[in-house]
Amino acid sequence: MQRITLAELFFRRQTPLPETVNSRYVRAVNTPPMLIGAALLFWGWQAELLPVAVVLACILEGSRYVKTRWQFSQADLNRIWNLCTFLFLGALALAVLSEQGMWLFDNSPRANSPAARAQALNRTARSVRLFFEWMPIVFLPIMAAQAYGQDKGLKLTTFSWVLRRRHAQQGSLAGEAAEVNISFGYFAACVIAASTNNRSPQIFYPCVALLVAWALWSQRAKRFAPAMAGAAILLVCAGGYAGNYGVRELQRIATALDTALLSQLTGGEFNPRQQRSLLGSIGRIKTSGKIALWLDANGRTPPPLLREASYDQFTSPLWHVTDRDFRNTVSDSDQTTWELSTNQAHTAVNITKLLPGGRGLVPFPNGTSKLLNLPVFTLETNTMGTLFSKFGPGYVSYDTKYAPGAGIESRSTLEDTKVNPKEAAAVSQIAAELKLKQLARESPEAALTALNRFFVQNFSYTTYLDGGGRPDRSAVSRFLLEDRKGHCEYFAAATVLLLREAGIPARYAVGYSVQESKGNRYLIRDRHAHAWALAYVNRAWVDVDNTPAAWNQIESERAPWWEPLSDAWSNAKLLFARVRWGGVPFRKYLMWSLGPALIVIAFVIYRRRQWTRAKPKVFQPAQPPPGLDSEFYLVEERLRELGFVRGQEEPLGIWLDRVNGSAPRNGFPLEELLRLHYRYRFDPAGLDRAEREVLKDKSVAWLQDAGRK
Repeated sequence: MQRITLAELFFRRQTPLPETVNSRYVRAVNTPPMLIGAALLFWGWQAELLPVAVVLACILEGSRYVKTRWQFSQADLNRIWNLCTFLFLGALALAVLSEQGMWLFDNSPRANSPAARAQALNRTARSVRLFFEWMPIVFLPIMAAQAYGQDKGLKLTTFSWVLRRRHAQQGSLAGEAAEVNISFGYFAACVIAASTNNRSPQIFYPCVALLVAWALWSQRAKRFAPAMAGAAILLVCAGGYAGNYGVRELQRIATALDTALLSQLTGGEFNPRQQRSLLGSIGRIKTSGKIALWLDANGRTPPPLLREASYDQFTSPLWHVTDRDFRNTVSDSDQTTWELSTNQAHTAVNITKLLPGGRGLVPFPNGTSKLLNLPVFTLETNTMGTLFSKFGPGYVSYDTKYAPGAGIESRSTLEDTKVNPKEAAAVSQIAAELKLKQLARESPEAALTALNRFFVQNFSYTTYLDGGGRPDRSAVSRFLLEDRKGHCEYFAAATVLLLREAGIPARYAVGYSVQESKGNRYLIRDRHAHAWALAYVNRAWVDVDNTPAAWNQIESERAPWWEPLSDAWSNAKLLFARVRWGGVPFRKYLMWSLGPALIVIAFVIYRRRQWTRAKPKVFQPAQPPPGLDSEFYLVEERLRELGFVRGQEEPLGIWLDRVNGSAPRNGFPLEELLRLHYRYRFDPAGLDRAEREVLKDKSVAWLQDAGRK
């Protein structure tokens, strides 16, 4: 029979050692070993920043093997967190102002290609993803401070200026602030940052599930069986698999809503194929003071009119375009310069406009032959010379070069000479009174002058119309023969028809009148929307506006008192659009300013540092709690070998009562040994020398006798 020595029996039982000071260095990063490193490598692979991720992983996981520690004061930790806050805000600003993420630093021609600018339409969704992608770098300083510090965690006052102020006001009454270990939080930030990229979607979710399972396994409750904990983790991963597709769908919806949001912030505009006028409407014509365009004439006299569309067919109250087809206009290689005609033009103005959804009419002065700095992806035009952006950014600020007779409109057609039968009698009567046909044959300019004099001397402008007059006459006929007052649409329609009656081809044009100056710019409001005539004279289309000049003053007098607030809102939308669509070089300025600012903050933190290198200390091994060397543990081990197995978490007293009749006693009651063991183990007074000898001798004697059985 094998004999078991006392030493063998005693050291078979392994008791956990209490935590030493050295072990606190390891627990400053309380995640499982290499978990944060694996998460950082996964993030670097997904974000295509693997070299950066390797450096970060070595820095943080190296804290488990480097024994040198730094003693940071609370003021040091506060400044380090302030640095992280600055990096956080800087990352947010860069993400919002960035067009193409890490391609922000690419100034090569490929960055200005049409395909590259087309990707800018998804910039809002990309900005959010780019912002979260930088989180491991943003929070690295505070994580490294915890990893290489002497404490297990960071006080909550580190992360909040409010808590710092409150703690300082309470002084000694505040007590010690609670601590938090941010290791798992940093791990979560790495996983979220990795999820911002759509690289290798088939592998992404299994990798995330593995990392999360690794983290959860280390935190599982020990009282549950490993199989049960594993099943719960698998259930969580399976449930998250469905959510993965939900996040992708939300991303798609967010991208679709990107331009829809801007569309809600802006109003409508003219229809390039058909325009319904207010001819014949009764009551006051309502106008708005909202800013629609901004114009900069570079110190010169601005063009009086900006056209958006023109029409050649009239069926009261509608104006139509006979040729409704639009054709693509070819741009130069830079996709921002558009040669509309070969005519030379030297006068230029800058026009700024919001294009909701990237679609809309592009206003221009008469005679425009070239557009500069217009970054739309598809520009279309028709025979009327209308310019339409079919696909482009939500903000444009472009230059137009124009000169008389340099436009791109088609030559006059038969439609430009037709008069609607409903208005033919009235138009013919007025044309005969003014002898327009005779004047037009002698000199078209003379006919235009006579027509302008006729309207100035006999008509007035009003935005209020009543329902009087002969019902058998059309609105234009009543305007010419009875009312002789109306708004710009009446003057424009009547001018077009009278010119056609005189034999001069004419068209109906809509757009804006340039009148209100603010500083170096001109503001063009919705109430400046205007209609006028185009006359084909000397083989070129010229603007003919016979609306009384007083119309702008009449419209301005109706401006509401809150118009300055409306202007502020319009300018705010413009600024948002400029930043949103890259209309200002904020990104370049921000990139160059972040570096010096970061250096200054790091220098301030270093100058005000209070941390010191912790001096090496010789730590004495901690004394084990009393009673761990009790010989009764050997008695319990021997009984288990003899088949008297103690149940899990079964108290020793109940166990002995259960086996008392079968277990060998060897002349000494086991209950008495247990009583001495409990006193030795848990009684603060412990056992005196004699009682300690009794516990040892009786236990050894029992073991020796039991070993012979």
